[in-house]
Amino acid sequence: MFDELETQHLPRLFERANNQEARFWVAGCSTGEEAYSLAMLSREVLEQMGKRLEVKIFATDIDRDAILRASSGIYSDGIVADLPPKLMTKYFHYKEDRYQIDRSIREMVVFAQHNLIKDPPFTNIELVSCRNLLIYLQPVLQRKAMEMMNFSLNPQGVLLLGTSETTGEMADLFDSLHQKYKIYASKGKRRPNAEKPNFTLFQEPRFTQDRGQPAAGSGRLSRAQEEERLLSRFLQALVGDYLPLVVIVNEQLEVLHIFGDPEGYLRLPSGKLINDITKIASKDLAIPLATGLQKVFKSGEELKYTSIRTKWRDETKTVQIRIRPLPGKRGQELLAAIFIEDLAARLEDRSSGNEAQVYDLGLEVEQRLHDLEQELQFTRENLQATIEELETANEELQATNEELLASNEELQSTNEELQSVNEELHTVNAEHQSKIIELTELTNDLDNLMASTRIATLFLDENLAIRRFTPAIRRIFKILDGDIGRPINHLLHNLDIDLFGVIKEVAETAVEQEREVRTEDGAWFLMRVLPYYVGVRTIAGVVLAFIDINLLKTTRDALNERETRLSSLYRATPVGIGRVANRIFLELNDQLCQLFGYSRAELVGQSARLMYSSLQEFERVGKDLYEQIRLHGVGTVETCWQRKDGTPLPILLNASALNPDNSEEGAIFTVLDLSTHRKAVARAQASEERFRQLFNTMAEGVVYQNERGEIVSVNPAAERILGLPADRISGWTSADPQWQALREDGTVLPPDQHPSMIALRTGQPVTATVMGVHNAALEHTRWLRVNAIPLFEPGTSKPTQVYATFNDITARLEAKRELKRIQDELRESERFARAALDAVSACVAILDENGTILIVNKAWRDLARASSGPLAGLLEGSNYLQACECPQDAATEKASDFAVGIRAVLAGTRPRFIQHDSSCRAWSEQCTLVRRATGLPGDGPMRVIVIHECTGATATGEQPRQ
Repeated sequence: MFDELETQHLPRLFERANNQEARFWVAGCSTGEEAYSLAMLSREVLEQMGKRLEVKIFATDIDRDAILRASSGIYSDGIVADLPPKLMTKYFHYKEDRYQIDRSIREMVVFAQHNLIKDPPFTNIELVSCRNLLIYLQPVLQRKAMEMMNFSLNPQGVLLLGTSETTGEMADLFDSLHQKYKIYASKGKRRPNAEKPNFTLFQEPRFTQDRGQPAAGSGRLSRAQEEERLLSRFLQALVGDYLPLVVIVNEQLEVLHIFGDPEGYLRLPSGKLINDITKIASKDLAIPLATGLQKVFKSGEELKYTSIRTKWRDETKTVQIRIRPLPGKRGQELLAAIFIEDLAARLEDRSSGNEAQVYDLGLEVEQRLHDLEQELQFTRENLQATIEELETANEELQATNEELLASNEELQSTNEELQSVNEELHTVNAEHQSKIIELTELTNDLDNLMASTRIATLFLDENLAIRRFTPAIRRIFKILDGDIGRPINHLLHNLDIDLFGVIKEVAETAVEQEREVRTEDGAWFLMRVLPYYVGVRTIAGVVLAFIDINLLKTTRDALNERETRLSSLYRATPVGIGRVANRIFLELNDQLCQLFGYSRAELVGQSARLMYSSLQEFERVGKDLYEQIRLHGVGTVETCWQRKDGTPLPILLNASALNPDNSEEGAIFTVLDLSTHRKAVARAQASEERFRQLFNTMAEGVVYQNERGEIVSVNPAAERILGLPADRISGWTSADPQWQALREDGTVLPPDQHPSMIALRTGQPVTATVMGVHNAALEHTRWLRVNAIPLFEPGTSKPTQVYATFNDITARLEAKRELKRIQDELRESERFARAALDAVSACVAILDENGTILIVNKAWRDLARASSGPLAGLLEGSNYLQACECPQDAATEKASDFAVGIRAVLAGTRPRFIQHDSSCRAWSEQCTLVRRATGLPGDGPMRVIVIHECTGATATGEQPRQ
């Protein structure tokens, strides 16, 4: 049945919907399964159609307990067998061994207590479902229920009755859409007695005891209607051939049915419709009909009048009237049949010998007058008694009317008040609904925000029980969704610290703690344990945040190791190395100082002119060297420097700019002793060997390419970084299809834009270029920082080779992005901590290891600026210990003692120091100054938190002020 609705009827119903809402009604919803099924089915059909339409389903039942259960939308696991797995996964949530309907489906259904017979029906309904309900009602109530549902349905609206019920005698109001499942479409017609249905005068439905049997009488009623229609068709066929004019009347002389042509005998006068046989009959037939019908209804015997003359269109006809009472059952209305025959057409009856009573007009008139006089007398007596009763009743009605008028005024006033209250309730309900939607959206936003930060966060309440957590916390704790509400000490964690002790200490002291922690599997986290504030000073729990710093710590260790390695290489190289900017020595290695007999202090900061014997040589070397650097990025010049003792020393001077785009950053230079050729050759060979070793062992990749861009040599580091052996990539160019170069933004880098090709084409070095190399065979991408240096043959201006050095910065880029994200989070945390510190009412300052004030909160700053007491003028940069030890007043001894306590905390001999100074009256004459000094936990330089609080009680019994 639901498949038939999904494929045939619901799509047509939604296509027909003119507005943006379709309304359904599920009568007798019980526990709500059918209503929710229609909601899910509607959602699926609308998704398939790609149409946006609001579906509102009214689910009603007379049982209040059933409505309450249905509105919760919670069912046992037995529904798994009744629903497809797709709908179960999409629209149900498994919670505590039960299934709960999704909120989006629940909001489509409105549950209400409703009596199908007595309460007003819903309007503008597109689909009514009333399955397995009508079979428990009597036929009268079934008809009433069908009228109600027909009243609710729009034209062409769908009525769903199921396999057990039919429309019965209301079949003419519906078209059948499916015979088996009893699905109908409303024709949009209303019965005369259903135009204004009475919603309050019907009694409660009586339920039969056998739910498995259909209502008694419904079959008999249907058969009786079928027989009545059969007889009507049969009599219509006999009229004209076998029957004369026949008129059926009741005891009130009202015409109920006419068989045959009444022309000439009956007429309809103008004006209000009259149904009395004596008033619509012709003048000559009125008296015989009135007299004869009265006798027949009194005696119950057939009566026949003959030879009655009547005029029709200037002709006189003789007719015969035969009046026969119709048989009936007890309790049914008395009926009589009047047969009017034209005697001229029935001459054969005269020869039949049947004697009929000849109608004597005078005698009948006299008899009729006598009867009318008796009826008139009886009517007068009844009228007199009725008048007396009406007078009495009128007086009572007048009094009742006055009471009703007063009650009506009161009810009108009450109705206006109720209307006003109803409008207010509607407004409040709308506001509440809006707030619920806002709170739902806010909750969803917070959940998504907490999940998207990927920061493991755990919220504990004031009893240190779990309140909420983010999914990432499962890397630290073995926690499940059902653990909410459990104490934190019931959970296991994989950290190498006493975590529960730290949590308890923060909960007791309200002091934030931060430290780097490590898990059992070697992952590093920055742990922050903070008090959970619900007010300025009210703590309602603890918040734990774990920030993954594993990549940051690994990157930091790698950078430190690289820096150490480069420093060692700088110190151990047997060639003089230095850095110069604007020809001023900025940095020199020991080898250079020993070579020329100077100390480092004597050369650093001095001009290179000190090393030349003449100004001309100084300027020549500078001009030649910097010209080469400008053209080629590197420069080589042979010159002669002089030692400290004045002896000359021939040298080979090599220099390279640190940043070709900014000459102000200076250059790196090397000085090679050329005092003897052998020594120079030996050193050259040694240098070449060192270069080869450096080439083969250095961590940076090096690739040499010829003037055509073909690879001629690579070092092992380049093979490792690129993931390709040297014999394989030998002869490759930047345009080789087996690898692909990428820009830093991920787009394809054209082969001619490769740093090596640019250096070959322009003759200029290309440095610090970030690019990616995608290896299609290995399906991975490495990110490199590339420097391409062109090489020239002596006397040539066009490079003959180029060598490119590169570092694998894939991990560094990822670490950089992660570091930026962590720095942003740290800045945000610092802002929150600063705001929290300013919110503290006590005066708080943080001192360094020398006692100098680093940070003060707002309370300290305000008091230092406005007071002349011990805190006057003590702001950032002032030395707090010196201020305490300088003699000022009688409180000097206390302040000095507090300075001693601070020095003990700085020395680590005690964790905190507290001093009560009743002699100090910095704030008020009725308070005592309490000083606290606490060491700041965590790694790094020693810091001390100093807190000044004023506490105490006045003589009048006031509470202590802090």
